[in-house]
Amino acid sequence: MTTVLLLALLTFGIFTAAYLHRIKSRAQLPMAAVPVQPLPTGPNDKLLIVDNVAHAQLETVLRHFCALYNAAQVQIRLKLVNLSASRFAIVFPTNISFGNFCFLVNYLQYPTDQTWDARLFAWDTLQADNDWFTADYVGTRVILFVPPDDKEYDNICVTTQDNRGFKLGFGGAPKAQSLHTPKELYAEAPVSVAALLAAEGQYIQ
Repeated sequence: MTTVLLLALLTFGIFTAAYLHRIKSRAQLPMAAVPVQPLPTGPNDKLLIVDNVAHAQLETVLRHFCALYNAAQVQIRLKLVNLSASRFAIVFPTNISFGNFCFLVNYLQYPTDQTWDARLFAWDTLQADNDWFTADYVGTRVILFVPPDDKEYDNICVTTQDNRGFKLGFGGAPKAQSLHTPKELYAEAPVSVAALLAAEGQYIQ
């Protein structure tokens, strides 16, 4: 085995161990450590589309997330709707905070105790309850996602309806970080929240 190959394997092993340690640490986070965020009273058009997953896996991940965030007080109640055998929509009959919505987007990209290659996008209209954007952005439609080239595992990206790109960090960054170019161009959701709320689905909290 050549020196180059050995170095490549060593580098990969270090990266994998660090990533798995980060995921394991999040899985072991005490439920009481998750802060309770006030439920917003504004309009609710939050929507997630998750592709390339199995229903059983997605349900398990969603139940774990809800158990984590609902331990002290119910903050998350969602509806899971099958769009196909490997494509699902998630809507919220009861509104949730923008912060918890962002955490869910990140959590679905990097779930604990699951291995998958999911691709997901989320949509929302910014309200005053968010911790990253100023009041100038209230009423702006946004698409939220984790870009394929993410190497930090602790943020999400946002593109506004007029294609301004931002990164939202969870590690103490107080404001949205403007990007020179958006990681994805804005596109409207392929299905309406109203149609999904009226459709048959599975409620999870």
